[in-house]
Amino acid sequence: MTTPNESLVIFKGEFELSSPNEKCKVVGEIRYTWFPYPRVGFEGKALTNDIRHRKLLTRWAMQKVELTIQIIAASGHARYTGYTESGCKLASFEIRDNEIIVTGTLPSDVVFGDTSINVDQLHFDLPNLRGYLGLPVFRNRRIHSVRMKFRDSKYKITIDRVVEYDAIVNKLTLMGGYATLHSGTIASTKRSIAFEETKAFPAQWDPKLGIHVT
Repeated sequence: MTTPNESLVIFKGEFELSSPNEKCKVVGEIRYTWFPYPRVGFEGKALTNDIRHRKLLTRWAMQKVELTIQIIAASGHARYTGYTESGCKLASFEIRDNEIIVTGTLPSDVVFGDTSINVDQLHFDLPNLRGYLGLPVFRNRRIHSVRMKFRDSKYKITIDRVVEYDAIVNKLTLMGGYATLHSGTIASTKRSIAFEETKAFPAQWDPKLGIHVT
Protein backbone atom coordinates (compact mmCIF):
# COMPACT_ATOMS: atom_id res chain seq x y z
CA MET A 1 0.00 0.00 0.00
CA THR A 2 1.96 2.99 -1.30
CA THR A 3 -0.97 5.37 -1.82
CA PRO A 4 -3.19 6.64 1.04
CA ASN A 5 -6.69 5.15 1.24
CA GLU A 6 -5.89 2.48 -1.34
CA SER A 7 -8.38 -0.39 -1.26
CA LEU A 8 -6.93 -3.78 -0.32
CA VAL A 9 -8.21 -6.60 -2.53
CA ILE A 10 -8.95 -9.71 -0.45
CA PHE A 11 -10.54 -11.85 -3.16
CA LYS A 12 -11.16 -11.48 -6.90
CA GLY A 13 -13.37 -13.84 -8.86
CA GLU A 14 -16.81 -15.46 -8.79
CA PHE A 15 -19.00 -15.60 -5.68
CA GLU A 16 -22.66 -16.21 -4.95
CA LEU A 17 -25.22 -14.13 -3.06
CA SER A 18 -28.21 -16.02 -1.72
CA SER A 19 -31.23 -16.02 0.53
CA PRO A 20 -33.48 -19.02 1.21
CA ASN A 21 -34.45 -20.51 -2.19
CA GLU A 22 -32.92 -17.65 -4.23
CA LYS A 23 -29.41 -17.16 -5.64
CA CYS A 24 -27.44 -14.69 -7.74
CA LYS A 25 -23.95 -15.37 -9.11
CA VAL A 26 -21.56 -12.41 -9.23
CA VAL A 27 -18.07 -11.78 -10.61
CA GLY A 28 -16.18 -9.08 -8.73
CA GLU A 29 -14.01 -8.30 -5.72
CA ILE A 30 -14.09 -8.43 -1.94
CA ARG A 31 -12.09 -5.45 -0.64
CA TYR A 32 -11.03 -3.74 2.57
CA THR A 33 -11.86 -0.04 2.12
CA TRP A 34 -11.22 2.96 4.35
CA PHE A 35 -14.13 5.27 3.60
CA PRO A 36 -16.72 6.25 4.67
CA TYR A 37 -15.29 4.09 7.49
CA PRO A 38 -12.91 1.09 7.51
CA ARG A 39 -14.80 -2.05 6.48
CA VAL A 40 -14.86 -5.14 4.26
CA GLY A 41 -17.19 -4.90 1.28
CA PHE A 42 -17.89 -6.41 -2.12
CA GLU A 43 -18.69 -5.13 -5.59
CA GLY A 44 -19.33 -7.09 -8.75
CA LYS A 45 -21.33 -7.78 -11.89
CA ALA A 46 -24.29 -10.15 -11.79
CA LEU A 47 -23.75 -12.96 -14.31
CA THR A 48 -27.42 -12.94 -15.26
CA ASN A 49 -29.15 -9.72 -16.32
CA ASP A 50 -32.86 -10.23 -16.63
CA ILE A 51 -36.11 -8.99 -15.08
CA ARG A 52 -36.21 -11.80 -12.51
CA HIS A 53 -32.76 -10.96 -11.14
CA ARG A 54 -33.50 -7.24 -11.09
CA LYS A 55 -36.64 -7.90 -9.05
CA LEU A 56 -34.67 -10.25 -6.78
CA LEU A 57 -32.00 -7.62 -6.10
CA THR A 58 -34.71 -5.02 -5.48
CA ARG A 59 -36.20 -7.27 -2.78
CA TRP A 60 -32.74 -7.81 -1.29
CA ALA A 61 -31.93 -4.08 -1.08
CA MET A 62 -30.53 -3.30 2.40
CA GLN A 63 -31.37 -6.83 3.54
CA LYS A 64 -29.04 -9.53 4.84
CA VAL A 65 -27.88 -12.18 2.38
CA GLU A 66 -25.32 -14.99 2.38
CA LEU A 67 -22.07 -14.74 0.40
CA THR A 68 -20.37 -17.95 -0.72
CA ILE A 69 -17.10 -18.57 -2.57
CA GLN A 70 -17.07 -22.06 -4.03
CA ILE A 71 -13.36 -22.25 -4.95
CA ILE A 72 -10.82 -20.02 -3.23
CA ALA A 73 -7.68 -21.35 -4.91
CA ALA A 74 -6.40 -24.42 -6.68
CA SER A 75 -2.75 -25.45 -6.88
CA GLY A 76 -1.64 -28.85 -8.10
CA HIS A 77 -3.70 -31.41 -6.21
CA ALA A 78 -4.66 -29.01 -3.42
CA ARG A 79 -7.98 -27.20 -3.50
CA TYR A 80 -9.42 -24.84 -0.89
CA THR A 81 -13.18 -24.51 -0.99
CA GLY A 82 -16.26 -23.46 0.87
CA TYR A 83 -15.95 -19.95 2.30
CA THR A 84 -19.39 -18.72 3.43
CA GLU A 85 -20.33 -15.53 5.27
CA SER A 86 -23.85 -15.01 6.59
CA GLY A 87 -25.34 -11.65 7.43
CA CYS A 88 -23.89 -9.73 4.47
CA LYS A 89 -25.83 -6.61 3.55
CA LEU A 90 -26.66 -5.75 -0.06
CA ALA A 91 -26.21 -1.98 -0.09
CA SER A 92 -27.27 -1.23 -3.67
CA PHE A 93 -27.49 -2.34 -7.26
CA GLU A 94 -27.42 -0.26 -10.40
CA ILE A 95 -27.41 -0.68 -14.16
CA ARG A 96 -24.15 0.30 -15.88
CA ASP A 97 -23.78 -0.28 -19.63
CA ASN A 98 -26.70 -2.71 -19.45
CA GLU A 99 -25.02 -4.73 -16.67
CA ILE A 100 -26.20 -5.20 -13.08
CA ILE A 101 -23.57 -3.97 -10.59
CA VAL A 102 -24.11 -4.95 -6.96
CA THR A 103 -22.34 -3.60 -3.86
CA GLY A 104 -22.54 -4.56 -0.21
CA THR A 105 -20.72 -5.12 3.06
CA LEU A 106 -19.57 -8.10 5.13
CA PRO A 107 -20.35 -8.14 8.86
CA SER A 108 -17.03 -9.40 10.19
CA ASP A 109 -13.39 -10.16 9.44
CA VAL A 110 -12.79 -12.32 6.37
CA VAL A 111 -10.79 -15.48 6.98
CA PHE A 112 -9.86 -17.72 4.04
CA GLY A 113 -8.31 -21.13 4.54
CA ASP A 114 -8.34 -23.75 7.25
CA THR A 115 -8.52 -22.06 10.66
CA SER A 116 -7.74 -25.38 12.38
CA ILE A 117 -4.10 -25.17 11.20
CA ASN A 118 -1.69 -23.52 13.64
CA VAL A 119 0.90 -21.06 12.30
CA ASP A 120 4.41 -20.09 13.37
CA GLN A 121 4.04 -16.39 12.71
CA LEU A 122 1.46 -13.65 12.11
CA HIS A 123 2.11 -10.77 9.71
CA PHE A 124 0.35 -7.43 10.19
CA ASP A 125 0.23 -3.86 8.86
CA LEU A 126 -0.12 -0.66 10.91
CA PRO A 127 -1.58 2.49 9.30
CA ASN A 128 -0.69 6.03 10.38
CA LEU A 129 1.83 5.07 13.08
CA ARG A 130 4.20 7.97 13.73
CA GLY A 131 7.88 7.65 13.00
CA TYR A 132 10.36 6.71 15.71
CA LEU A 133 14.09 6.26 16.27
CA GLY A 134 14.38 2.50 16.39
CA LEU A 135 16.94 -0.28 16.16
CA PRO A 136 19.33 -0.31 13.20
CA VAL A 137 18.47 -2.29 10.04
CA PHE A 138 20.70 -2.56 6.95
CA ARG A 139 18.74 -1.47 3.84
CA ASN A 140 19.95 -0.39 0.42
CA ARG A 141 23.59 -0.24 1.57
CA ARG A 142 22.72 2.05 4.49
CA ILE A 143 21.86 1.70 8.16
CA HIS A 144 18.35 2.86 9.04
CA SER A 145 16.91 3.11 12.59
CA VAL A 146 13.51 1.70 11.69
CA ARG A 147 12.88 -1.37 13.87
CA MET A 148 11.15 -1.94 17.21
CA LYS A 149 11.20 -5.22 19.12
CA PHE A 150 9.03 -6.36 22.03
CA ARG A 151 9.01 -9.59 23.99
CA ASP A 152 7.14 -11.08 26.92
CA SER A 153 6.64 -14.61 28.24
CA LYS A 154 4.36 -15.54 25.32
CA TYR A 155 5.20 -13.53 22.20
CA LYS A 156 7.95 -11.81 20.21
CA ILE A 157 6.85 -8.77 18.20
CA THR A 158 8.89 -7.02 15.51
CA ILE A 159 7.74 -3.78 13.82
CA ASP A 160 9.53 -2.20 10.85
CA ARG A 161 8.96 1.12 9.13
CA VAL A 162 8.11 0.61 5.44
CA VAL A 163 10.80 1.43 2.87
CA GLU A 164 8.69 4.15 1.19
CA TYR A 165 7.86 5.82 4.52
CA ASP A 166 8.85 9.41 3.65
CA ALA A 167 7.08 9.42 0.27
CA ILE A 168 3.91 7.92 1.74
CA VAL A 169 3.87 10.39 4.64
CA ASN A 170 4.12 13.28 2.15
CA LYS A 171 1.11 11.91 0.25
CA LEU A 172 -0.76 11.31 3.50
CA THR A 173 -0.18 14.92 4.58
CA LEU A 174 -1.72 16.16 1.33
CA MET A 175 -4.56 13.65 1.00
CA GLY A 176 -5.45 12.71 4.58
CA GLY A 177 -6.96 9.38 5.52
CA TYR A 178 -5.00 6.17 6.07
CA ALA A 179 -1.82 4.57 4.78
CA THR A 180 0.33 1.64 5.86
CA LEU A 181 3.49 3.10 7.39
CA HIS A 182 4.73 0.08 9.35
CA SER A 183 4.48 -3.70 9.16
CA GLY A 184 5.47 -6.41 11.54
CA THR A 185 5.32 -9.97 12.81
CA ILE A 186 4.13 -11.74 15.94
CA ALA A 187 5.68 -15.09 16.86
CA SER A 188 5.09 -17.31 19.85
CA THR A 189 8.02 -17.97 22.17
CA LYS A 190 6.77 -21.44 23.08
CA ARG A 191 4.66 -23.01 20.32
CA SER A 192 2.74 -22.36 17.13
CA ILE A 193 -0.26 -20.00 17.26
CA ALA A 194 -3.85 -21.25 16.96
CA PHE A 195 -6.55 -19.22 15.26
CA GLU A 196 -8.60 -18.98 18.46
CA GLU A 197 -5.55 -17.56 20.23
CA THR A 198 -5.48 -14.57 17.85
CA LYS A 199 -8.75 -13.38 19.34
CA ALA A 200 -6.71 -12.38 22.38
CA PHE A 201 -5.22 -9.62 20.19
CA PRO A 202 -8.10 -7.09 20.40
CA ALA A 203 -6.61 -4.58 17.96
CA GLN A 204 -6.72 -7.15 15.16
CA TRP A 205 -10.49 -7.32 15.33
CA ASP A 206 -11.17 -3.58 15.56
CA PRO A 207 -11.75 -2.34 11.98
CA LYS A 208 -11.50 1.29 13.16
CA LEU A 209 -7.81 0.70 13.85
CA GLY A 210 -7.29 -0.71 10.36
CA ILE A 211 -4.97 -3.49 11.50
CA HIS A 212 -4.75 -6.47 9.13
CA VAL A 213 -3.28 -9.77 10.23
CA THR A 214 -2.54 -12.75 7.97
